[in-house]
Amino acid sequence: MATSTHRSEKPETEEENDVAEPGFGQNISFERPGLVGGTYAIQVQQTISKDMLEKEEPKNDSQHFEVVAPRFDLPTDSVHSIYPEQGHEATHDTLPHIVLNDSTLPWERTGSDQAKGHCTDDYSKHAVPWMALLIFSPDELRLNDVEKAGIFAHTSLNAHPPKQSESMAVRVPLGDLVKLKEGTASVPFDDQVDLDQAATEPSTNMIFPKASLFNRLFAAYDDNGQPQPGTPDISRHRLLAHVVRMNTRGTDSDKVDTSREFSVVIANRIGPLDGDKASEMIVHFVSLEGVESLNPLPLPEVVPGSSSPEQPARVGLVSLHSWSYTCLPPNSLNVKQTFENLARTASMLKPIIPPHSEHLDDAGKRMLNRFEEGYTIVRSRTPTGEPTPALIRGPLTPNFVAPLERDFLSSNSGVDLRIFDEKLDMMDITYSSAWSLGRSLALANEGFTVSLTRVRHEILHPGTSERGGGWKTTTYDDDDLTDPSSSSSDWSIILRFVSDLYHLVNVPSRYLLPGQSMLPRESLRFFFVDGNWIDALVDGALSLGYLYQGSLEGSPVEDGHVVRRALKTSIDRFMFTIDDPTTVHHHHHHRSSAAAVPRYGFFLRSSVIAAAQFPDLIKVSVVEQPSGGDHPNLKLLLLRHDIVAEETMLGFFSEAPPVEGELYQMRFEVPAHQQFFSLGSVTDQDLEVVYKRQYTTTKPEVEDGSRNVPAAIIKWPRDGKGKSMSTNGNDTRERSQVFIWGSKPGLNDVRLVLVEKLAADVHATLVKEMAELGSDWYEETTATSAMMAYQLSSRSWHLQIG
Repeated sequence: MATSTHRSEKPETEEENDVAEPGFGQNISFERPGLVGGTYAIQVQQTISKDMLEKEEPKNDSQHFEVVAPRFDLPTDSVHSIYPEQGHEATHDTLPHIVLNDSTLPWERTGSDQAKGHCTDDYSKHAVPWMALLIFSPDELRLNDVEKAGIFAHTSLNAHPPKQSESMAVRVPLGDLVKLKEGTASVPFDDQVDLDQAATEPSTNMIFPKASLFNRLFAAYDDNGQPQPGTPDISRHRLLAHVVRMNTRGTDSDKVDTSREFSVVIANRIGPLDGDKASEMIVHFVSLEGVESLNPLPLPEVVPGSSSPEQPARVGLVSLHSWSYTCLPPNSLNVKQTFENLARTASMLKPIIPPHSEHLDDAGKRMLNRFEEGYTIVRSRTPTGEPTPALIRGPLTPNFVAPLERDFLSSNSGVDLRIFDEKLDMMDITYSSAWSLGRSLALANEGFTVSLTRVRHEILHPGTSERGGGWKTTTYDDDDLTDPSSSSSDWSIILRFVSDLYHLVNVPSRYLLPGQSMLPRESLRFFFVDGNWIDALVDGALSLGYLYQGSLEGSPVEDGHVVRRALKTSIDRFMFTIDDPTTVHHHHHHRSSAAAVPRYGFFLRSSVIAAAQFPDLIKVSVVEQPSGGDHPNLKLLLLRHDIVAEETMLGFFSEAPPVEGELYQMRFEVPAHQQFFSLGSVTDQDLEVVYKRQYTTTKPEVEDGSRNVPAAIIKWPRDGKGKSMSTNGNDTRERSQVFIWGSKPGLNDVRLVLVEKLAADVHATLVKEMAELGSDWYEETTATSAMMAYQLSSRSWHLQIG
């Protein structure tokens, strides 16, 4: 949720100083620093006299000073984040953006001398930044040797043509910038440029796009989308830079309500619209300073006098930052389609059952039931070594598993936990494998093993001390083996390890998903957590340090089970609130938890997660059941929420749904701070944009109960004006063209958003539509970058279960 405001050079209002609620943000059109970069003069006049009637000539003095601002490179750590991330994927309609830690950086230099010299009526709500975000394909920036020789002919790089980096940039010494004017490229530098100002490096990165593309990207356009001759139009970039004020509470760096401001710059060009293969795109954060001097447009598109084939003319721009990403083809799945598919195919976690005959024998029906219960078949070995098939199931089951009337603490090896299925003539090794895994995890943790051994000794030590000298054949038999004592670091290590086991931390994925077909791609699967499996896992871990006494065969000491049970009882008393300690082992599913443990959960496997790019791209929240519901005491807590593989998310909840009911509601959604910017639904034939409702007040007289309902839906054909898709017929006006597909009919080589024309139409539509809905909802008088930031932000798609 974001509200739109703007900031001028006036003092901040009280509303601007308010800290938004956690998870909310406020878009601000711009934030101008006290002084922009440049040279200034302070003039002081002072008059001194001994007598009021005698006035001496005033003393005048002046002093020049310089405000240093970045120009040819960015300050260290100035980039907070980028989208798309380096090397990652994005849909073709994505408008890349960059987030800067300094909220005033885009306005610390003069971006447009024309805008500065000819202030419009709404200049207090606009400021043209000195930087812009441009995207290119590699071929649009790649230089051949002939082009390099012409561009750098009069510079220090003429002897050995420079190599382009992966981003197609060239490192140019600052002393050669002005000399580039003598070559074949057009550059935005004049003879008076101060190369020492704000330059922390002896060189800077430059890119050289084709002049034909530069003409299209910086031309002014009429209402029909035709380029107009004249000075490069960089004023549109005032609508592509804004400030966002966020409440950062809940992040790793801030634990209280904290208002933090970032500046954001958005690109105005999208990815390719042709083909069915992904394309590499390069994003450059360029300086706009001096670009207006490259006039008049259009610039010559070929180098004068170049031999056949004609050499394309180039334009040099300073690149402050760059990265690359992969643009997906237009037919790729998007978030909306992915969520729809996930909702349609969501089910419980179990193997995919192949087609089968309806007429099955008893063994076939039994096997089918086992598959429905989440079992799969694995290769096992008998005690004598022969291979044999076995049934196995992990802790995550499609059905609720009732507590077993079985004492796992009596097992010394886990072998006796196997269950023979007489109908299938196969062994169920589910709980024996859990017991063995718990023991293996414990053995791998040296700290836990050492602490467990010491605690075992502490439990036995009071008995050995009290009995006196001599050999002891029995353990200490006090009624209360868990007498409270002082704090123990060993107990802390044990409890932390066991708590991780309850949350299935470090449990290998082959135990969580024993069958590959259980979680196919683009799927959402829910499951119950089998408490018996967790018991076997924990009891296997507690079996370390077991004492043996007797014959050489190693018959166990019966009282040794008392020690292990004392450990388990102490752990359960810490983990759970227990009314009857005798029921702790078999009925933990129904007890009230002091420390919540997983009872239910989900697996989500989908490309929308993009684990490497956004670890928490999908936000999972549980919607509370309203008062008076069927289960008012049901409190669902999200206990664990991890990306366990590149496209796989695992989540655990503190309670399972009531056996006779279902979850009230659960939502998967893209968090607001990880949303991106997008133009709309665009193809090579048309463009459709949904105009969002916007609000300039946080305290309206009447709340809008239909915030997600569009204010309008406008569609533009490739070669025509835009029209409203409304069915009521009230809006019949034609809209100016807001998107340039190509430089010629049939081409899609430009793909430029005319953001100034789109902003004007969005504003006019909001003024009309929002006034009819609520008198004080939208009171803005002109289009602003704050308004466009909200309009271009990607829609917050969510998947709701229940």
